[in-house]
Amino acid sequence: MAILTWSPSRLVDFEKCKFYAHLKHDRRIPEPDRPLPPGKTEHANDRGSRIHNELELYVRGDGPMPPEASKFEDHFVKMRDLYEAGVVSLEGEWGMDRQWNPCAWNGEWREADKVTHLGREFIKVAKLPPRGAVGDLIKVGKDFYEWLPVWLRLKLDALVHLSPTEAVVIDYKGLPLDTLLPTPSGWTTMGAVKVGDHLLDRNGMPCSVTGKSSVKALPCYRITFDDTSEAVCDEEHRWTTVDGEVRAVTDLCVGDLIPTAEPLQLPDRQLALDPYVLGVWLADGKHTSGEVCKPDDFIWGEIKRRGFELSHDYNGGTARCRTHTVKGLRTKLGELGLLGDKQIPTDYLRASYSQRLDLLRGIMDGDGSANHKRKQAVINTTRLDFAEQVKELLLSLGQRPLLSPYMAHGFGKTVQAYAVSFRPRNLNPFLLPRKANKVLPTWGAGESWRRRILRIELIPARQTQCIMVDSPDRTFLCTSSFIPTHNTGKKFGNEIKHGEQLQMYQLCTFLRYPKLEVVHTELWYLDVDDLTHKMFTRDQGLRFKRSFDQRGSAVTDCTDFKPNPNRFSCQWCRYGTKEGSTGDCKVGV
Repeated sequence: MAILTWSPSRLVDFEKCKFYAHLKHDRRIPEPDRPLPPGKTEHANDRGSRIHNELELYVRGDGPMPPEASKFEDHFVKMRDLYEAGVVSLEGEWGMDRQWNPCAWNGEWREADKVTHLGREFIKVAKLPPRGAVGDLIKVGKDFYEWLPVWLRLKLDALVHLSPTEAVVIDYKGLPLDTLLPTPSGWTTMGAVKVGDHLLDRNGMPCSVTGKSSVKALPCYRITFDDTSEAVCDEEHRWTTVDGEVRAVTDLCVGDLIPTAEPLQLPDRQLALDPYVLGVWLADGKHTSGEVCKPDDFIWGEIKRRGFELSHDYNGGTARCRTHTVKGLRTKLGELGLLGDKQIPTDYLRASYSQRLDLLRGIMDGDGSANHKRKQAVINTTRLDFAEQVKELLLSLGQRPLLSPYMAHGFGKTVQAYAVSFRPRNLNPFLLPRKANKVLPTWGAGESWRRRILRIELIPARQTQCIMVDSPDRTFLCTSSFIPTHNTGKKFGNEIKHGEQLQMYQLCTFLRYPKLEVVHTELWYLDVDDLTHKMFTRDQGLRFKRSFDQRGSAVTDCTDFKPNPNRFSCQWCRYGTKEGSTGDCKVGV
């Protein structure tokens, strides 16, 4: 068994783990389907394929431009004009044989010279078959043909012939720079943020973006903390530890402490509905009306104190459950678009501290509990989206929540449920006295003010960006967990580090077109409106041949596919023994 044909992606797989490449590209065992990330409708690879297909149709004049490419509209309009002029080749499927001669994508028959067939067995046929095998020699009439197998495959997005001696190789990518960044008005991403936009710093204060780097392709690290939160950053990124020291990610160690963010310091908002009343309804209200079911007189009194009247008691005033219609509540909920769709509106998640605390207390008075043994406050729900919003609310109040899924049993059913737990720090999450009195100030004195690093894992290079902010300590919050991080330590510039894929593209372009003297390579990063360019002369470009020849030969000459167990590769391998994997490899870590 052997991997007979290689490509840039197969080279990456092989150099990561030979056994992984063997299972995937030699034995052709399909990787298990991955579940979609929360909130996503397609995987990144599927998204990329779709964008490429739609762009090809657009340039050919057979379809609309995909919305993901709108930032490059002028470029693609020009490319379409060039395509009509006959100087653009699209979606080229290039093959190279073992001697680096251009060939067809699946190999081809090539006329053999007179010496090649001497002393060799051959098959005499009337016409050439569609395909052959390695070593096949065929005679058609008086002519001999030998099968030339493809050795290297490349798929090019676009090739523009500027002149007989100059060309441009273009590769465009749908690039989700999707690191979430909380803002005073909601959320943005690292890819979408602009100079002048407002973010939030470690102290919960708004800060402005003063600089933004171009897209870079650098080695990256995944940092996992003891509250299960994660952050991915490139090797240039810096972090502020709890002692105020600023350190590069490469200088961080397992056990280091990163501070949690302080409560967000935002102004009062004009809210359509009192936040405490909204919280009570979210916890115990009927989703289609203004009815609320609670046994506590205190809560009913608090609702009336906030200006609302109650209807009659639907349940006769029983101790276990009293249901009232809160007059005017249904109208307010309709204005907020919440009837039939319980959720926390963004305005409430970015309201003032006192307004957000009122909202939390309404939710916790309704459905929350205090766990003395664990020194935690907890709220349980069967809705993941609501659990995530409560988590965000707690983060905005300077807490360190943990969202944990579990199976809940009751009324003869078993359902998926979620617990959001936290150790209250510098606040009491309850207003209801019988619950508030159970919370001790010492609960939040332990680990609630920091995150401890559990793992630092090197992961494959990703497209990243860095920003500069004007906060006093140069920090800003990132990810859905409000993790404080620091400006990059590197100088900002316009250059993007080019990957090996571009080197291979230009090399094969020179080999396929012997008259070319200059090849330009461009990467178009569609999602972030960024373009990188590099120029190669023929002498420069052909220097890469020796290196790629050695590395490609290692792939196709390999017969001993030994596993390469390591905590970086095995973490994401789909052939291991972890749940959702095939179990074909049992030596991973």
